[in-house]
Amino acid sequence: TMASVKVFSYGSNGIAAMRERFDIEEHLSYKPAMLENHVRIFAGYSPLWEGAVASVYPHMHSNVHGLVVEVSKDVLEQMDEYEGYQDSEDDYYTRKIITVKELVEPGTFVDTECFIYLKSDLTFTHLPSRQYCECILDTLNEGQIRGMKVEDVEIHGFLNNRLYHIGKYNSEVGFTQRDTPTPA
Repeated sequence: TMASVKVFSYGSNGIAAMRERFDIEEHLSYKPAMLENHVRIFAGYSPLWEGAVASVYPHMHSNVHGLVVEVSKDVLEQMDEYEGYQDSEDDYYTRKIITVKELVEPGTFVDTECFIYLKSDLTFTHLPSRQYCECILDTLNEGQIRGMKVEDVEIHGFLNNRLYHIGKYNSEVGFTQRDTPTPA
């Protein structure tokens, strides 16, 4: 087989979405995973998604759930292009190596090194769109860690260089914002 690399997907790069987005025909191998002591945040504005897009940020006692997906180097290059990564100062997303806990069988996590895309500018300016949140829910439900359907996306973001819990998105209810964002 071609040399493959692992990518931690915590946003819109779910399995079905990646197949379509990067025209992948072969089987995609993936496992549920979580990035410990981090929180999913939303930042910036994407014309494509018409709202903020996701990143992760260090935060004790929080875990970001997602998928570890094995992709070919060719697909990784396509992902770089899609995420606006060229290894330059103007990158929309940067690509780093991190260690996540990969769920190899029920109840058993293994430390796994993989790539992650991190947003360069972390300023919160807009809520994410419904469509984007639904895409995140698809990703989370393709790799359920607890074996339960995920129904909410918690929304955290940076306001004045401080991390806040801004509200959440739920498929049926839509967005619920806190009256005043609370520091996370």
